[in-house]
Amino acid sequence: MRVLHRRPATFAEPFGGRPASPATMQPMSDEDIDWSTVKACCGPATSIPSLLRDLASAQPSQRSHAISELWGCLCHQGTVYEASALAVPFLFTAAKSLELPSAERDQLLALIVHIGLGEDTTWRGYTSWEVVQACAVAVKALLPDLAAWALVGPPEARRWTLALAAQHPNDWASFGIDTNQLMPNADPATAELVRHAVAGTAPGEGVIDAVLASNADLRDYRRYAALPRNRVRSAPSECSSRTSASIGRPEQDRSDSRNDSNDSASEGPRDTTQGNHP
Repeated sequence: MRVLHRRPATFAEPFGGRPASPATMQPMSDEDIDWSTVKACCGPATSIPSLLRDLASAQPSQRSHAISELWGCLCHQGTVYEASALAVPFLFTAAKSLELPSAERDQLLALIVHIGLGEDTTWRGYTSWEVVQACAVAVKALLPDLAAWALVGPPEARRWTLALAAQHPNDWASFGIDTNQLMPNADPATAELVRHAVAGTAPGEGVIDAVLASNADLRDYRRYAALPRNRVRSAPSECSSRTSASIGRPEQDRSDSRNDSNDSASEGPRDTTQGNHP
């Protein structure tokens, strides 16, 4: 990957102008990246800059198309690429736009979190472990800013902060944030399950039963949890992501999500130790 230095290179975190660590430094502008040398799903990532700019379009159809294409280019069927890590800060900037509709913000934050799933991605045989790690590092670096935004921001910021926190419980604990602040309207059982998820601890059977009884999004959680951790590495993140993603979401959206869940659940849990796409 070649970075173009058309101007003096300036690196910073996406917001606040604070210096980033060397491991997570990203160019401030997508023009600083030679995307033709960066791999996306179907080859060079030359379409990424225009798609990122389309996220700010005044036309809903153009934004919707850009989001769909970015999912396909950066996280196709759960596989990530070189371009995925580089796009993360730009996706986050777009997600924080006050003009962005809630549903589109939700899709962008979901994309960011899924790019950072690390070993839970479908990566074997499709991309290098170094690229997977780079994506995980890029997304993890957003957790402090995402958490700060979630405390004062929209519901979708709270949902996906919790989903990302479950991937990095030690980092989350170091923030000293009361998880309850991010799910003020969650029912007690769901709130307890999420608290376990972000703490990296196992919930009791009674908690799982209570949540399963009221939340169809998680109906196959027990199937995931019963499998060996070294076979299905997505079990904890699958549970926490589905739980947190349903908190505060309108009933219609939750119904759509349940339909998606039913489709995927019929296929059974994905074994990410295999080298085939699902």
